[in-house]
Order: sequence, then C-alpha cells, then structure tokens
Amino acid sequence: MKNLSNIFVCSLILCAAMLHSETGFAGAQTSAALTGQIRDQSGASIGHANVTLIRAERTIQTTLTNRDGKYSLTGLAAGRYRIHVEAQGFAPVDSSPVDVATADSKLLNFTLAVKPIEERVEVNSDQPEALSIERTENADQIAISGKQLDALPDDPDDLQADLLALAGPAIGPDGPQIIVDGFTKSRLPPKHSIREVRINQDPFSAEHDRLGSSRIEVFTNPASSKLHGQAFLNIDDSALNSRNPYADNKPGAQTLRYGGNLTGPISQKLAYSVDFERRQISDAAVIHATVLDSALSPVPFRVSVLAPSQRTSFSLRLDDQWSAKNSLTARYSWFDSQQDNAGIGKISLPSSAYSSRIGEHVFQVSNTSVLSPRAVNEFRAQSSKYTTTFAAGNLGPTVSVLDSFVGGGASIGPTHTRQNRFEILNYTSLSKRAHVIRFGARVRATLLSDTSSQNFNGNFIYSGGLAPQLDAQNHIIGNASGQPNLIAINSLERYRRTLLFSQQGFSDSAIRQLGGGASQFLLSSGNPAASLAQADVGLFVEDTWRLRPNLTLGFGLRYEVQNHLSDWTDLAPRMSLAWGLPGGSAKKRKAVLRLGAGLFYDRFGENLVLQTTRFNGTTQQQFLINNPSFFPNVPALSALVSLQPTETIHQADARLRAPRIFEGSAGIEFQLPGKSVVSLTYRTTRGIHLLRSRNTTAPLPAAQSANAETARPIGNINTFTYESAGILNEHQFLAKIESHFSPDFSIFAQYTYGRAFDNTNGPGWFPANQYGLSSEYGRSATDVRHRFFFSGTAKAPLGLEVSPFIILRSGLPFNITTGRDSNGDSLFTDRPALATDLSKPGVIVTRFGAFDPNPSPGQRILPRNFGSGSPYFTLSLRVSREFSLGRMLIPGKAERPYKLRLSVSARNLLNTSNPGLPIGNLTSPLFGLSNSIAYSSGLDRQAGNNRSFDFQILFTF
Repeated sequence: MKNLSNIFVCSLILCAAMLHSETGFAGAQTSAALTGQIRDQSGASIGHANVTLIRAERTIQTTLTNRDGKYSLTGLAAGRYRIHVEAQGFAPVDSSPVDVATADSKLLNFTLAVKPIEERVEVNSDQPEALSIERTENADQIAISGKQLDALPDDPDDLQADLLALAGPAIGPDGPQIIVDGFTKSRLPPKHSIREVRINQDPFSAEHDRLGSSRIEVFTNPASSKLHGQAFLNIDDSALNSRNPYADNKPGAQTLRYGGNLTGPISQKLAYSVDFERRQISDAAVIHATVLDSALSPVPFRVSVLAPSQRTSFSLRLDDQWSAKNSLTARYSWFDSQQDNAGIGKISLPSSAYSSRIGEHVFQVSNTSVLSPRAVNEFRAQSSKYTTTFAAGNLGPTVSVLDSFVGGGASIGPTHTRQNRFEILNYTSLSKRAHVIRFGARVRATLLSDTSSQNFNGNFIYSGGLAPQLDAQNHIIGNASGQPNLIAINSLERYRRTLLFSQQGFSDSAIRQLGGGASQFLLSSGNPAASLAQADVGLFVEDTWRLRPNLTLGFGLRYEVQNHLSDWTDLAPRMSLAWGLPGGSAKKRKAVLRLGAGLFYDRFGENLVLQTTRFNGTTQQQFLINNPSFFPNVPALSALVSLQPTETIHQADARLRAPRIFEGSAGIEFQLPGKSVVSLTYRTTRGIHLLRSRNTTAPLPAAQSANAETARPIGNINTFTYESAGILNEHQFLAKIESHFSPDFSIFAQYTYGRAFDNTNGPGWFPANQYGLSSEYGRSATDVRHRFFFSGTAKAPLGLEVSPFIILRSGLPFNITTGRDSNGDSLFTDRPALATDLSKPGVIVTRFGAFDPNPSPGQRILPRNFGSGSPYFTLSLRVSREFSLGRMLIPGKAERPYKLRLSVSARNLLNTSNPGLPIGNLTSPLFGLSNSIAYSSGLDRQAGNNRSFDFQILFTF
C-alpha cells in the first residue's frame, strides 16, 4: 500500500507539472499566416479542434480552434505546407499542399465528417479518402453517428443493450467497457446528448486497459457558440404492444420519456449546455414459475406485475476557450432512480419484491493545452458520489424451491451503499518528424461504505434428489425386498411433501423419511456495515511511427497496479501495423493490411473485495444448516449455533493474480466502388489467470459420505476462495461492409463466426467438483457461433426516413446440473453424466440427451455448458419525417429556424418470440424450458412486451 501511495502522489505531481508547463518554440518568424474556420457537416462550428501545420512531414505549429471554430497560424516562413485537423469524434482532415510566400496570408476552411469510412477530406474536394493507415481509423470498428445513431432506440436501456450486442462478448467480470468522454465506469448518457459512438477503435492502443474489441467509446455534444435547443416527448403504450409470451395477462401501462437540451454562449469564450430527461416507466415484470395451489397440486404461475419506476437525469456543461492554446470543459450531472416491485420476475414471486432508489452526482473537468507546436496535453478529473438504498416489503424468511419459484420474504434486506469514486488522467502527445509519442497516467480510487442485512431473514432451500415413491394416497411403495422404492423427485415435489405431511402433523424425521424437508437453511448475522478503499494506477507510453507514406507502426507499453492484489508485474506490451498495399494512389488507397497483438489485464473489483471484507468470519457470519428441522420458523441465533452449523467465509487466494488476456488480430480492408469499404478480420484470444471461485475446504473426495461434515479438511467450515486459475481460448472471424451510396442511402452489415472455450463463467463461478477441475473446460458462456447485424438509413417517398436494425445470432450455451448437492460442498453445481445404460434407475431422458444424475466412480460427467439455447432474431424499424418551420433564414433557400420531427420506432417488428436461456436444473419442473424473453445483449429480459412501439415528437431550434 505504501508503494501504491507513492505511485499515486508521483502521478499527481506528474499530471500537475504537465498541465502547467509551457515549452517555447524558436524558429524563423515572418509575417506569413494561414487562417480559417472548422465546421461539421451541418455547418456548426467545432471548437477545441487540434490544427497542426506540417512541412516536409515535420510538425511546425499546433493550435486549437476557438469557440467559433476559428484558427490562426502566424509567423510562417515561405514554403509548402499541409494542414492536418483533428477533433474528438470526427474523422481527421488534411489539406492539399499549400504554397505560402513571404508576407502571404491565406484562408483555408475545413468541414469535418463523422462517417466512419472517411479518414481525411481534402479542402474543396467531394471525394473523400476512404481507407486510412492511421491507428484510430481501422475499418473494422463500428462508428455510429448522425442517421445511424437515430436508427438506434431512444430508450436508454434498449440503447445500451443494442450497443452491448454490437460490441460482442467481453472477457472479464464487468463485461464490455463503456467510456464516456474519456472517463471509465460511466453511465450511458441520454441519446439526445450523444454525438458519436465508436466500438473497437484502435484496439491495441496502450492508452486503454481493457480489450479494444469490446470497448464502447461515447462522445457527447459540446456546448455551442450559437443558441440551439430541442425538446422531445416519447410515448410507449402497452395497448399497442404485444403480450409477453411468458405471461397470461397484459396489464395496462404507459411509459413517458420527455426532456430536452439548451446550448448557447455566455460570453465570447464561454458557452453552456443543459440537458434534462425524465422517464416515468410503467413496465411489467413477468413471472413464469411453477407453484402449488391450495390443494398442493403443481400449477403454472404466469403473470405480469407492474413494477413502476421513475428516472431523472440532469447535466450542466461549460466549455471555455480561455486562450488560443487552452480549452476547459466542466460538467455536473445528476441521476435519480426509484422503483417499486423490484426483484420480481422469472421465478421470483411478488412476495419477494423490494423498493430501490439510486442516486448519482458526478463532477468532471477536462483541459486541453497546446504546450508547444509539437506538444499537446490533456488533463481530465472526475469525482462521483453514488448511493443505493433497498428496502424489502416482506421481512419473513425466503423460500427457494430451486428453479421452480422463490417466495417468502426478500433476501436483500435493508441495504444502503455509498461509493465515492475519483479518476484523474493526464495524457501528453509529442510529435517529432515521423513519430507521434503519447504517454500518460490514470489514477482511480474508490471509497465504499456498505450497510447490508442481506439474508438476515434466513433462506430455506429445497432441492431435488432421491426419495421414496408414493402412491395416490401418498403412501410409500415398496420394492420386492420390502424396502422403499426410491425415485428421483424434483424440488417442487420435495416442497409439496413438506407442506402435506406438516399439515398432517408428522414429525420432522417422519417427513424426511417420506422425502420431504428443506435441503438447506442459510442465515447471515453480525455487523451489517463494511467499508473499503481501493485504488489502481495505469501508466503508458506509445509511439506511432509513420515509417513510410503507406506504412504505420505502433508500439506501446502499459503498466498497471492496484491494492488488494499482490501482483506488481502487470506489464502490457502492445503493437500494431497498418500497411497500404501497393496499387492505387495514396489518396485512393485500394487495400490496407492490419496486424496487431497485445497483452491486457483485468482488475480484482471492489465488489469482490467487499465480499472478502464482509464475510471474513468476524464482521459477518454466514451459517448453513443441512436438512434443517425447524421449517418454517427461524430459530434465534443462539439456538442456531447450538446446532453446529457450517460457517462460510470468503477470501482471496494468496496467489491471486490479475487476469491476463492476450489478443492478436490480422485483417485486410478493401475500398470498393460506391463508397463502400469491406474489412475481413481474424482474432485470437488467449486468457490465463481468469477469476473463478472454489470451496477449498469442501469434503475430501475419498471421504465423501452421508456424514460429509466429518470429511472436511479443517472442520465445519466452507471457505469460498477467489482464485485466478481460469483459462480461455477464443477464435473469431469478422466480415464487415459499410456503404454510403449517397447522403440519403447507407448500409452497415457485420457477420461474426466464433468459438470460445474456457473453464469459468466469472469470479462467482464454482466447479461441479471442487477437487476435479479438469472437467470444467468446455464451451464458454459467451460461445455464440454466429452473429449478424444489419442497419441502414434510406430516404423514402413523402420525405420519410427509414432505418432498419436487424440482430441475428445462434443460441447461447447453458449449464446442465443435477439440482442437488451430492458431494457435500454446499453448492448445487453438480453435473450429471451422459447415460450409458437407459435402464439404470434415476436416468432422465430429455430433448438434450439422456442423463445419469448418479454417475459411478470414474464415470465422466457432462461437459460444462453442454446445453444450447434458442437462436435470436429481431427486426427493429424506425420511420421518421421532419418538417421545417418558420421564416426562411436566407431568401430563396429552404433553411428554416425551427424543425419538427415525428418518428415511430418498432422494436421486434415481426413479433418474433425469442426464448431466454433454458433452465438447466434437471430436478426443476421447468427443466429445458425458458421462462423469459431474450434481450439483444444476450441477457434475459424479465420485463416488457414482445413487440413494442415508441412514438416521439422532437422540436429543434
């Protein structure tokens, strides 16, 4: 920790020194000058754009545009120059060579485009260069802006789901990384405040810690030097939507989303932007479970229950161009979310509902400084305060009938969490001849305080297993030898027998002889409060070397370190190559070859550290009673301790290391007629030290018996240990085409074929056999063989704009388990074997195969993630019409000051039923069935309708 503190302090000193340093540049001074203005395609000025003057491939001067997008390069010697313009979120622009004479003054204006296939646009040229050898302009990235962004959903949840689907599966506990204006761990802003989204940009940059192939970078709109604004209203009414296929009812509900933004000048150098959004969501959570009726007969429970919520966001942004070489951006944002009936859906019944409230305050400041004609410095700092509060409506014990239903009280209990996050970044770019060197540091810190009484109410768990066969009168059926005939029963049947024989006054021992009784009882107690402080530091340096006019090499090195992880060797080298293949001029390049490789690391997150801090056996205790005899009552803690429960503690392995992922890629990009670009890319990924969990004090295999508690290596304790022993092997092939045939017609399509195998589903994943880990290697949970995306924009008759969005993928794998704990490790992760003898008692025949839940010693168990879910297909469509209002701004031209746009978005237009992942518990009455619809991101959706329509009115001025 001392070393970490030293690194933290040194990084802050380095950041401050870089921010305030100013390096002079001496050279020949004359009166020649180049001036101009930078605009986007709509004609709006672009402030803070980086303008570089180049002569003989050497940087001579660098400056920033002011709030009006104007720049000035003065004191130039006579000669031939070229101007290079860059702005965040826009394609770079190069001018044609310009001859400057002594005392000459020339005006050069530029228009920057956001189209992903355009890299540089020549002044006064209508033919953009489509292929680039710049590192940040790889053609296999996905760049979404303008009409392409309009085609995506307006609802923030649906928008994020579709972006995650486009990013594809990510390695690590946190999924794909979302970066908003350079800051990590950020909430996705409202769509109307987003200027552009880029996925897989410069995947081997040393600036970023996570894999570029799953990095989502979001750029928001800057404040404007002219007064602009918009107001919108979205309506989604269930009367027009189709019923969720997993519910028998469709409650009336309406979702309203309204808000807007206003931007304009405060002074000549200072501008503001205000954004507001309010969502009143009357969504319905869908419960699809199997329960018992009043006669204790199994019946399906399929119902939609309203789970209303309100979400409000507000942000204020100030952009200050306080000098020709310095720009400052400050932002404050606030978010508040409240929801009732949270936590229900799928098999969770209404009794387990709770209310939630989430609040967030974020302060950000960014400064860009031109230190010299060859040096630019970027400084960013963020402070955020995040609070969550959960309150359960029912404080009774939870009843978990595995993969059948979850009833009783909510296990979440009263919970209150406070997080204070800090992030500081300082990056410096130096240009020297054919090299652009970039280096910097990022420091992040989290102060977390959590008060949680989760599972303080207790949880009775019912699992399946072997039990005596009963006749219609619930009497035991004996075999030929007079002993009970044992059969496999599911979890709901065990619960039914418990209630039935309890009502008849049977003792607990008699109920168990008849196949009833809870399988486990879990209870937490102790101090509900826990806190921690976590920090990580990342340092990097990289060099972009233009070795030849058609060849760019990239080399980078990154170093990462964090506390709570004694791993100080996380060096991450990165390299890339972009080669414009011979054939065609440099301005009309026909093909570009790209190669890249790099090492990446993941972090040991604070949520995992919190588990080890809280459940260390002292702060809080987790008790487990096998075969409890006191259902439905929860005994006092003193009485529970007298029953000699198994205590569970959580810890990190002493040899824990940061997950290490190697990724390499090779691709080729082609320029085709019709302003089309095709890219073909192969990626290979190898992961080691991936996180997973294991019960390191589970009963030893040689001693597992009916009395498993006596077989534990250190007594009556479960030690759940986070280990870094996971591995991954993945291969992907991607083919992408993007065409911009005209301003009114463009298409984007991408197909991905992949194969992924690993031995962990994440840090919370436990193996089936705690001492036999070799059987865990199998299909990854993200192993989707085929993925296809298509989107486009087209101008239709009557002035309509039509934007389809198609997602198609093959089924996700799922794990098949026996639904019982046969090895005494307190976990229901046991997997069956493939049956070799169908006449063997207990064999279960399903549409996925015949399974033996009682494998013989040495019999090979089922591979992990053996099952495969249903494929996914959805067609969404957006149709809009824009009207221009008000007097003409310029006589004779159609430009008017006000615009009104009406649009309707249909999500899942064809009403395709996309089942979520099937239930893999063999002892569940719902085995092999789905009980929710799938989401585009690959997750299951517990709320909403199958097909929905969203109507929007947007007024802009």
